[in-house]
Amino acid sequence: MSLDDLQIFYHVAHWGSLSQAAKVLNTNISSISRRIKNLEDSSGTKLMIRHSRGISLTDAGQRVFTHAKIVCHEAQKFSTTVADLNERSDKRLRLSAPADFINTWVIQNLHVIQNKEKGVVVEITANSDLDELEAPLPDIELSFESTARLDFIEKPVGSFNFHLFCSDVYHRDNKLHRSHKDLPTRDFIAFTDHSPFFYLNGLMPIPKNTLGHLRVSSLTEMITAISNGNGIGFLPSWVDDPRLKRVVFNQISTQPQSIALFLSYPMHLRGSPKIEISKKQITDQLRTQPLAINGAKKREIKNDAIVICSLFSQTGLMAPWESNLSLLSKRIVEKFNRDGGVLGKKIKLLTPDPKSNWSEYGNITQKLIDQKITRHFVGCWTSAARKQVIPAISNQNGTLFYPLHFEGDEVAKEVVYLNAPPTKSVIPALEYALSKAGDIDSFIGIGSDYVWPRTINEISSSYLKAYGVPGSKVTYRYYPVGFTDLEDEIDAFAKLSERGKNSIILSVSLVGPSLKEFLKLLSKADIDLSRFQIIAFDATDLDTYLLDCSKIEGLLACWGYFEQSTQNPAHDEFKTICSKDKWLATIPIIDPAVSTYNAFQFWRNAVQRAQSLDHGDVTAALAETRISCPSTGAQLGLNKSNNILNRQSFLGALQKDGRFAKI
Repeated sequence: MSLDDLQIFYHVAHWGSLSQAAKVLNTNISSISRRIKNLEDSSGTKLMIRHSRGISLTDAGQRVFTHAKIVCHEAQKFSTTVADLNERSDKRLRLSAPADFINTWVIQNLHVIQNKEKGVVVEITANSDLDELEAPLPDIELSFESTARLDFIEKPVGSFNFHLFCSDVYHRDNKLHRSHKDLPTRDFIAFTDHSPFFYLNGLMPIPKNTLGHLRVSSLTEMITAISNGNGIGFLPSWVDDPRLKRVVFNQISTQPQSIALFLSYPMHLRGSPKIEISKKQITDQLRTQPLAINGAKKREIKNDAIVICSLFSQTGLMAPWESNLSLLSKRIVEKFNRDGGVLGKKIKLLTPDPKSNWSEYGNITQKLIDQKITRHFVGCWTSAARKQVIPAISNQNGTLFYPLHFEGDEVAKEVVYLNAPPTKSVIPALEYALSKAGDIDSFIGIGSDYVWPRTINEISSSYLKAYGVPGSKVTYRYYPVGFTDLEDEIDAFAKLSERGKNSIILSVSLVGPSLKEFLKLLSKADIDLSRFQIIAFDATDLDTYLLDCSKIEGLLACWGYFEQSTQNPAHDEFKTICSKDKWLATIPIIDPAVSTYNAFQFWRNAVQRAQSLDHGDVTAALAETRISCPSTGAQLGLNKSNNILNRQSFLGALQKDGRFAKI
């Protein structure tokens, strides 16, 4: 029995989930499973049982966990003591970062990091070369994804914009100065899906048929390919190469696409001089988009403007979805201000960037309330982010207008719920799928591992049981948020399609990049889906409109709005607002965008009705406020008992062209 195996067992038992433990330890589930098996083999007994909700400890496992907790805590104390002793003489700074980032930004800025006057020697290691279970952990780690390690302190420290580049000769020969429509798509260079920047491929409004003739796996390869005149491609702003020329179109939105950078270090090194100095120097060098909440902004806000905050991420994993709602918020406020603002005053919109870090939504909210800047918020995409905001506004006279699906078991008086609970989204989709499926061979649910998917799957299980589907036919699997290595799931569905004779229902509650990648893989897979009824509760046109959906035609989603099936005057007015932004005008309009518009309508109308910004006055006014909803054109209000919008939901079926239409 090794200490490493015992530590892994402790994390799995502590979190109750292999996937969460893998995320905390920054490794994969298969490695975790292998280590647990080693521990069980060496102890000669079963320690835990896996099931749809995670894991349960056996009696033997519970006894081992009691001892493991003590051993792991003592090991951590020992590591801390040794680290403190070493700190006095150890002048090494172990720095890890993505290989591409090392080869470009880190090397270029090494003079800042090195602290030569302090005698610090920097040892640089690529993240991909670290075996987190065997090798010493770095003193400082830079990463483009949140690692969420249990014993590490982590924060977003900066962000980098991405732009299109080509060589001077290529730019001259192809006359790249007019419109993005002139982009020679045959020469577009893309990152492979194994690049940390692959999800940026779809962010610029380039033609839908852009597939590119060349795909590369690293920034070094991309720089070489572009400088040699092989074509045009995305590069981050930290790349400084005289051979490259930025492409700027005069008929395209110049809204930069960004990626967040996270800095983390072991908790036992908190306060260490070498860490504090290096952290400050790195952070100062990195920071390009500081949060716009400082003294100057406060003075600016103290005029007669009425302030509201749009709380959507512009960088990180959720940026491809949330950043659109941030842009939309700006256009809505511009329209309201053209129409006279509210209470005879202009509306001031704040758009801080939580950087797809759930805790940061709460931190930003708390800061704005503490500094008496605003108590009114529209935003959050995930329920995990929303649940970080609620404590910040609770008993602080704050209000959050939330535009996405939610679990239904939460009734927070501080939250206005603009979208559907499970009774109007999950249940109707299940009813329809079951009515079409007939006899069921299997019900399989795959979801992202956080509160929304787990809650709706509990609801699904109860409904399936009442419908007569035995629990033995129901399986759920969960993956960390942002997980995209889903080829094994596709292989499993392929094998499943070849067995049995009755129907299979596939319930998908993945979110963000996970959902988009799964739908892409499924659309390209050689699978007979004739026996499948597929429900993707949160899928929108933004996830599918660039795909060939002929193989997954009929996939179900449930929302209150589908653009292709909606016509009414309120919808026309809303689309006019969207058309004012060159980027929003190029992409499909989805339900969360409509719900965001509804949120701002409710806030403005309630403030106007109350003739006050006082929380109590606005809350009372909300109960009597009506809005014109673009979904149906009807005048809608809130349910007075729970602040949920009384809004109709619809089932949508995916069409071959990648757009959903009402059933």
